[in-house]
Amino acid sequence: MGYNKSLDWYLSREYKPIAKKIEKRINQKGSPKVKVRMVKANFVFEAPFYAKFQDQGVKGVSGGRSNAKPAYKYTNKMPPPSAFERYTKDPGEQFAIAKAIFQKGIPAKKYILATWGFFAPQVKKATDRATQKYINIEVLKIE
Repeated sequence: MGYNKSLDWYLSREYKPIAKKIEKRINQKGSPKVKVRMVKANFVFEAPFYAKFQDQGVKGVSGGRSNAKPAYKYTNKMPPPSAFERYTKDPGEQFAIAKAIFQKGIPAKKYILATWGFFAPQVKKATDRATQKYINIEVLKIE
């Protein structure tokens, strides 16, 4: 008998075009560069470390909110002013930006979560198609 393909093989073939669409949509929203790739039948989102904080938000000491569980929040340490050198060379402005973020937090952008929610029905349909193909071809040996 020939080589039997796994369900993961069928799923990854159905998911690859969706992964490309997800990546394209996320990267249109002004997010940090996010790469979406497949590892077996799993979607893997590769992004800079800070992307999760932008996506889910960070609660400041005097306001804002975070959608993360448990919530991301500032408690007693503000971000380093030098992190904002790419936006301004003035150390006073860098400090003001860092202090404002510390106080007010970072609003959730939800670019990954919202995009995933948008594509969830397509992923479900692709899962159904792949599962049916696997059952028909590999389990029942119908071609």
